[in-house]
Amino acid sequence: MKRIALAVAAVSALSFTACGPGAKISGNKESAAAALFAATTPTKASSDKASGGADLTGNISVNCSEGGTAKLDGFTAILNLGGGNGLNVGQKFTLTYNQCGLAKSDYGTAVYNGSMTVEQTLDVSGGQGAGVGVAINQKLKGKILVQGAFDDFLDADVTQQVTAAALGTGSGSITMKLVGSVNTSNASNTFNEDISVTPGRISAEITKR
Repeated sequence: MKRIALAVAAVSALSFTACGPGAKISGNKESAAAALFAATTPTKASSDKASGGADLTGNISVNCSEGGTAKLDGFTAILNLGGGNGLNVGQKFTLTYNQCGLAKSDYGTAVYNGSMTVEQTLDVSGGQGAGVGVAINQKLKGKILVQGAFDDFLDADVTQQVTAAALGTGSGSITMKLVGSVNTSNASNTFNEDISVTPGRISAEITKR
């Protein structure tokens, strides 16, 4: 019985230390967009890899800004881009988060877990989205957990238009275009607009029970 009691106590202690304050992503479009933007920053590694032409070999491991890692793998080509829109590179891959800290809030770090699919096309001539450089269009689909200081999720089915330069920005403000839905525990959000966010920051709130 003593061994069982000690084991239960150890598990309880581990659970306690692993849990944050249970913050929620604030219930407005800007906060959901900021959380999504943070989730997409590892995709810059894929755009850098593909800027000279689609490279569908191997996988990419990314060290997240606040600890943990993200992995990009399962690359396949996207066919029939067409349409005269200047998009000359296309690839689809899975983005997987492993205790990936990507943003901060007033309550602590947002740590991402889970995976989503990304369909990414690049216009290496630039001129689309925020800033300058390689313009990126990526369709993001999946439900991922936002943990660490948070107890929340992102359920995304959305297209993001942004630039590689913006994805690599660690401060200031960037603008991206979102078309589609990004849902959290606090709100269901539908986008068809340009929206500005502060890289590395998510507005959060504690929900009293």
